[in-house]
Amino acid sequence: MIMLLPLGNIAYASDVDISYFGLLEKSSQRLVIDGVGMNYTFGALGANFTTQIASDTSLTTSFGAGYTPSHQVSFAGATFTGPFTGYYIGASTSTPLFELSDQTNLFIDTNLSYRNFFSKNLVGVKGNSTFTGSSDGVMSSFGLSAVARHQLTPLSAIYASYGVSKWELEANGEGVSNSGQLTASKLINAAGADPRWSIGYQWQEAGRSLALAMAHQSLQSATDNSIMSVQATVKFSF
Repeated sequence: MIMLLPLGNIAYASDVDISYFGLLEKSSQRLVIDGVGMNYTFGALGANFTTQIASDTSLTTSFGAGYTPSHQVSFAGATFTGPFTGYYIGASTSTPLFELSDQTNLFIDTNLSYRNFFSKNLVGVKGNSTFTGSSDGVMSSFGLSAVARHQLTPLSAIYASYGVSKWELEANGEGVSNSGQLTASKLINAAGADPRWSIGYQWQEAGRSLALAMAHQSLQSATDNSIMSVQATVKFSF
């Protein structure tokens, strides 16, 4: 999927902070699991809702969606092209542990996320045959990370995190030739628990903030590959 750009934020209530995000995820190369391959790309635009659930713990829930009018997938020797739609749901918590120095703090973060990407209107080609098909995939994960945050200036900070994420990927595709005599299908089902790291930059002042992040999710439990992601989050008040 194409990347969808972040927009902005408006705070509607004093106890809930609402921000907009843009997310793009992409595998470092073609994923090959049990002899079946796929190119993983996911993008979404959405909103974060952050609130304090305890004196020192914040909870963020995220909802997003993405769409691309033309994306290419291949399975069973056929190459399919068509529109894809995706949905993203996430929840995360952040709790401070202790102060490493005057300007550096250590946090413990948890993260739960779910992505669904699908197309019901694919057109494919295999040899001299034309196919129609569909594809559906789900990527979910639950992670626990230690986060070190360093204050650069009163308004800006950088952070780095490292942890473990338990992930699961399910994807299937089906196609049938226009003659009805040939079929094409794909099924991927894989899971694991692998390292995940991220780095980021944050800038914030009264009513406005900007956060940029890059993350790396290893999939070494199932394949010699990984997923890289970039995310931007912006908020502002009128």
